[in-house]
Amino acid sequence: MESVKKQFSECITPIVNQWKGRAKEMNLEWVSKASICDKLPIFEDLKVIPFNNQHETKWAVMPKCKEENILVTLGVGHDTTAEERLNRTIPNTKFYGADPIIEPNRQMYSAFGKFFPFAIGKEPGFTKFRVLPNQSQKTRKYVYQDVTTIPFVYFLHDILKLQKIDFAWIDIEGGEFEFLEKIHNDVQFCQFNIEVHSRFAPAGAQVFHDFIFRVLEEQKYVFLQSMHTGGGVHRMFFLNVQDKECLAKYFNNY
Repeated sequence: MESVKKQFSECITPIVNQWKGRAKEMNLEWVSKASICDKLPIFEDLKVIPFNNQHETKWAVMPKCKEENILVTLGVGHDTTAEERLNRTIPNTKFYGADPIIEPNRQMYSAFGKFFPFAIGKEPGFTKFRVLPNQSQKTRKYVYQDVTTIPFVYFLHDILKLQKIDFAWIDIEGGEFEFLEKIHNDVQFCQFNIEVHSRFAPAGAQVFHDFIFRVLEEQKYVFLQSMHTGGGVHRMFFLNVQDKECLAKYFNNY
């Protein structure tokens, strides 16, 4: 894994450095330039596999042991196809999902996990979030709506009582910018997928810029599978290459 970190850093650092202080350009040009590093041959050894939803793909590395796994979905979005496929692949997994739109998300997610009917953000209270209402299942038409919000770290540590999460799948239509900085040290993810929505939260471009530069500085994560999912929206997959338990569980790296 030290070789993975080294080769990834050598590839991505000069690319990212050209955007220093240029957050808007970084978000606009991200996939076309950063995805070059996805082609590193050493990434093939990580055995990253796809779990397809109806509208996008989640990525994961399978555990090398049989202990219990934890998956947290932030933003169910009327689609649990990928979660169901992962559940069939590694059935010793506990699922926790949160989305402010109760139905049909509760019915779908409760078939295999525990559902929580609120949004995840930075502060508790009411926040205007971009959401997919129940009546928009077929049209996929999102609207802005005031929803109940629970703080990111409080949800994971105090409600779920989790200190380490194996898989986090985050797709909350711009709400991710409220807690991106918490991912560095306040929570422990072994791997996570995230959709970055700078189009719907223009101020988030700077948040994403600062987040990526800190990721490269701390070398806790490598990232790959950068791809467009719409104008001003892209997905990414992050792997924790620093935490000893994550390295042992997913890469037999002791």
